[in-house]
Amino acid sequence: MTNVQPSATTGELAVEHRFGIEHVLHLYTHLVDAKSWNDLGRVFGDEATYDMSSVKLGVYEGLSAVRDQLASMDHPEAHFSLNPVMGDVGDDGLVHVRSKYFVRLKDRTIVDGLYDDVFQLTSEGWRIRSRQILRTGTPLPD
Repeated sequence: MTNVQPSATTGELAVEHRFGIEHVLHLYTHLVDAKSWNDLGRVFGDEATYDMSSVKLGVYEGLSAVRDQLASMDHPEAHFSLNPVMGDVGDDGLVHVRSKYFVRLKDRTIVDGLYDDVFQLTSEGWRIRSRQILRTGTPLPD
């Protein structure tokens, strides 16, 4: 998806843009599981912010900082993203998206939570401008 503009400056998000955003949500899980750190620019914008403070990992600003942090982590065995709920295109051209996630830890425990994202349309397609992890359900192991 290149050089695509939202169907309206404000208002309901067109179906093709919903698919583009959903693609980015799923691509994130595949790239992280494959440790494809150099491809994270296909998911996050250059000025992205990733708030992992709810899982005790801090806040990272800029694609390079996000990439470095993700590459340095001891990741769960598998990541899953599902059930995205997308808002309308705001006056600022941004779209708020909340989706659920599961991760499977090495001990086979399943941990769940929410991704609270803001998406922005770039010349390369939809990218996450900000992501916050919100914890729900299963407590994190100590």
